[in-house]
Amino acid sequence: VTFTSASQVENQNNIAVIPYPAQLDVTKEGKIAMNTFNAITYTDDNVMEYVSEFAAQLATTSGISLAVTESNGTAADGQIWLNVNNALPAEGYTLTVNDRNISIEAANKAGFFYALQTLKQLLPREFFGNTASYDAEWSIPYVSITDSPALEHRGFMMDVARHFFDKDEVKKVLDIMALYKMN
Repeated sequence: VTFTSASQVENQNNIAVIPYPAQLDVTKEGKIAMNTFNAITYTDDNVMEYVSEFAAQLATTSGISLAVTESNGTAADGQIWLNVNNALPAEGYTLTVNDRNISIEAANKAGFFYALQTLKQLLPREFFGNTASYDAEWSIPYVSITDSPALEHRGFMMDVARHFFDKDEVKKVLDIMALYKMN
């Protein structure tokens, strides 16, 4: 298990990702605007659901519409590209943001899911709303992230025996758990 000190977080330009990735490098000062992207492409059909949900939420909250298409196998300019890389650990991923595109590589569906959760955390908090927020800064910092879970099981205890939670509250807790990469 690797622990990150407050000074290490400060040195990474205050990029807040929870849990903190195994490796996070700021590759360049500044950020890339989300409206420079025109599509999300993927090489694995198993991740289409995740990609579609991400694109729909981005369109709802930012007004930025991205086409969701199958990739021809290469990263193109102006695209968020998801590619299978079997050399990575089972739930691991790499996420690279540069001035041309965003590249996400993972070995399987779980890795892509966790990478998209990290991408969501890099966006402004308005991404998690229900209405459009045109005054937010819809951009992502130039980073290179490599991550995989330190523990196989990551959980959360919800005491439903002593406190009643309705179905919507349970679903909200599950969404928050997913955002923080708990399984």
